[in-house]
Amino acid sequence: MIARIAQRNNILWFRFDGISFAIDFTIRETMRMILRSITKNSDLESKKSVKDLLIKPICSFLATQNNHFGQMRISYLRVVLFGLFLNITLTSLGQNIEVTVRGIKNDNGNLMIGLFNSEKTFTKKVFRAESPKAIKGKLKVIFKNVPAGDYAISVFHDENGNEKIDTNIVGMPKEGFGFSNDAMGTFGPPSFEKAKVVVPKVKSIVIKLKYF
Repeated sequence: MIARIAQRNNILWFRFDGISFAIDFTIRETMRMILRSITKNSDLESKKSVKDLLIKPICSFLATQNNHFGQMRISYLRVVLFGLFLNITLTSLGQNIEVTVRGIKNDNGNLMIGLFNSEKTFTKKVFRAESPKAIKGKLKVIFKNVPAGDYAISVFHDENGNEKIDTNIVGMPKEGFGFSNDAMGTFGPPSFEKAKVVVPKVKSIVIKLKYF
């Protein structure tokens, strides 16, 4: 059982398994920097274990801190508990978001699925993108390791493969389209707020395509 004993200046004293040890705030901040550097990597694969992503880097760092930890034996379990005590949550590494697109009219072309992470970039600059082959009926895609935050998703059925949504003379879409929350705009796309989903609260999203 890990327990905080006292704080003196920039030193925190703890007791763990009957052994007292101290940690300087600079070590704490370095551990946070390690975590931040991991979360900035947008190419993390879900198959990578927490041990590889978080525990090993922290162990490597702590192994150099003998003056602070004395006879304390570093183990994976103890580092996990220590990280939790410092409010380093594993959810910061991101989670997978499953997107199901329904109502696909035919097998022509591809679906262009965009994940947007701000109101400013919504429908303009994607944060992540997927373009699976269209399958009549429905299909699923997964955005992997999405950091916590607010997002919106847009989808259109690129039937002719020109990588843009075709419109008629008055600007109405000629190809199927949809947004997260099945949000709709009056003249154009909905607002980011209407289409917004919150990660990690939301783990799966269903979007139904609309065709005119």
